Amino acid sequence: LDAAAAHLFAVDGGAVVACARIFAPGVRQAAAVIERVVTAPSVRGGGVGRELMRRAIAAIEERHGPVAIWLGAQKYLERFYGSFGGVVMPRCPARRAL
Repeated sequence: LDAAAAHLFAVDGGAVVACARIFAPGVRQAAAVIERVVTAPSVRGGGVGRELMRRAIAAIEERHGPVAIWLGAQKYLERFYGSFGGVVMPRCPARRAL
């Protein structure tokens, strides 16, 4: 675990099935950062990743107000992350301004 980050976990039956870490604005870069988002294959498509992202964004907004959020995403997930209001920039990670 990274001491400078907040870590979010989804647990099912005592096992971690999804996680993400978030950084406050100014820690990794000027914007807040959500990274290392991962879900277990067994829960993909069941809404766990969507709920994890919703909670990550909410945690940033609760702590820091309306700030820009940076999220690096793989190409095949652009639509998923874009559904949270992200703006995809060619050859750049997805970005979301609040």
